[in-house]
Amino acid sequence: MTRDALMIVEGDVLGRDDVLTAFRGTAPWDAYEIHEPAVVRLGERAGILAYRAVARRGDEVADLRMSTTYLYDDGAWHVAAHQQTPA
Repeated sequence: MTRDALMIVEGDVLGRDDVLTAFRGTAPWDAYEIHEPAVVRLGERAGILAYRAVARRGDEVADLRMSTTYLYDDGAWHVAAHQQTPA
């Protein structure tokens, strides 16, 4: 993630540190599927990946629409912004 990355979720906008804290306190998904991926190039060093994801953790199922904006810097792709909304 970039230093100023944001994650936009239902009812909240989280900065990078908040996202990392939330990930540390949450069990990983048991399985996930990506559907309908679409890529929008924003020049040579940035792009957006939009998709529908279905993820499962135990009996919990999440069906989400997502978009992630990536920035290429220092030889690697980094998440600059991620947005997710229930389908």
